[in-house]
Amino acid sequence: IVMLLLERGYQVPTGKKKKAYLLEKKLPQEKLLEVLAQARADRENGYQVMLANMKKNKKFQKEQLAEQGYTEITEVYNG
Repeated sequence: IVMLLLERGYQVPTGKKKKAYLLEKKLPQEKLLEVLAQARADRENGYQVMLANMKKNKKFQKEQLAEQGYTEITEVYNG
């Protein structure tokens, strides 16, 4: 039942804002620690946060995240 409701656009009333970080492969430790600190801060500010490795087809990955309710998607690169 829940899946049917979600497929039809039902939004959970108490749902948190969703934010995703897409991480480039082989990020240096310092950059990864920065992202983890930012994710922690986002969670403290009421966000549901997901960290994921960036896939080759970023466009499709972003579309999937948007379908799952992620309104903010940040790409993190080495550099």
